[in-house]
Amino acid sequence: MKNVATSASQLAVAYELQVTVANNVERASLNTVYPVRKYLFTADANVYAEGEKTLAHVGENLKKQPILLKNKKS
Repeated sequence: MKNVATSASQLAVAYELQVTVANNVERASLNTVYPVRKYLFTADANVYAEGEKTLAHVGENLKKQPILLKNKKS
């Protein structure tokens, strides 16, 4: 049983960075959905700007991904 705990701990450390990056991308993507849907119903320019702002966060997180993963391998 101790071997399982050791293996689980090693996996948790090994994949911590990838999970963090994926979680950030997912969170930013989901935060973009609501302003975009709201804009479809209201056609409000302020809501559109909010959607573009949150979409920029998705792009920022995607740009960070290869850099973080590259640093992890080094």
